[in-house]
Amino acid sequence: MSSPTLITLPNEMIARVVDHSGVEDCQQLRLTNKLLSVFASKELARLCFKTVNVSMTRYTLDALVRVCQHPIFGQYVREVGLLTTRARPERITKPLKDFQNSFKTGGLEDLNNAYHVLQVYAKQCHEEFTLEQSGEGTQLLTTALKSLKERGQSVLLSATDCLGPMEIGAKRAYRDHAFKYLSKCNGRLRSSMRVLANAAFRSGCRINGLHIEHDCDISDCALDAPECVIDLGHVLGAFSMIKTFCIEFRDLPSEKSLKSLGAMLSISRQLEDVTVSLRCVPGGCRLEKASIRTVDDLLCEGLSHGLKKVRLSGFPISQYGLVCILGNSFHTLQSLELTQIALRRGTWGLVIPWLRNNFSLSEITIEDVYQVDDDDLNEEGYLAEEVDFESICATGREEVNSALADCI
Repeated sequence: MSSPTLITLPNEMIARVVDHSGVEDCQQLRLTNKLLSVFASKELARLCFKTVNVSMTRYTLDALVRVCQHPIFGQYVREVGLLTTRARPERITKPLKDFQNSFKTGGLEDLNNAYHVLQVYAKQCHEEFTLEQSGEGTQLLTTALKSLKERGQSVLLSATDCLGPMEIGAKRAYRDHAFKYLSKCNGRLRSSMRVLANAAFRSGCRINGLHIEHDCDISDCALDAPECVIDLGHVLGAFSMIKTFCIEFRDLPSEKSLKSLGAMLSISRQLEDVTVSLRCVPGGCRLEKASIRTVDDLLCEGLSHGLKKVRLSGFPISQYGLVCILGNSFHTLQSLELTQIALRRGTWGLVIPWLRNNFSLSEITIEDVYQVDDDDLNEEGYLAEEVDFESICATGREEVNSALADCI
């Protein structure tokens, strides 16, 4: 009797074996036969295509379209992210100078290498600009989202200038030594958000979440620069069905951006999960006076009723504002996280008992919190003072009540 092989095993056992395979193993299994290809494709999609990040290049956008249209891969797409940074055209001077010097000091190989680097840089700058200005980039993204809509799928959209999430084709591109010269520090947050919003609006795909991450240092632009100001206009309605909204700024957004972000918060009446991280309250630093006012306006006017999860981090807020925000979700709030929050015109000694008496939380985290005394106002801003009580981190209703009671 011949020994059983992988393809002779029951489908349930084949699926179990493939579930323990890595990306490279799945890629190899897809090439063996049709049966294993189906199982390996599903596992590969689960590992690689739940989140698909792209940049404003034809290669990555075409790849996104192919993934979303794929009969197996497309079913697993849950998030589409667009990198908001672009190559900086004015920095082509470095590869241009290397190309010029290679005529004097280098041989034929050095000249060819310098020419290749210069060619790649110029092509990248031209392609990014063309795709964005002509609308072709928006059209490709629209085509991808339409494919998801036809399957009845919803998707989370993200715009980030963080280089952590590698876009499709990045490994293939970076094997080319020329790409190390590309300086992706030209921030295009506003343009990228408009591309995402227009694509969502035109495709009709249901957008269930939005994630915006912005660091002015990475993008190399001032907070009040036009490309740091989010203004979506009539396509704002594309986000009217979002349930998850995450804002992560390395510094306080401009007042115009805050108004636009507030409009996004208020336009959706289905919000359940909200994260706002502004990271402008590092320990021991003074707070800008504008920070105190505008953040209250953003959250108090924008956040709706019925939130289930709230995570706030890195900014000052008044006690009244915090109570207004959380008070809208007395009966629904399940999870609360407050980190590096500077409380203005109030004390944590009043907030903690209020939380314990009015909510039935199943998860809570409160740590590195501060208080802001208006009497300490001076020319530089408000002085943040750390509150002397142990951090709270608890899961389960009984544990949460106990942890809050210990802090009173």
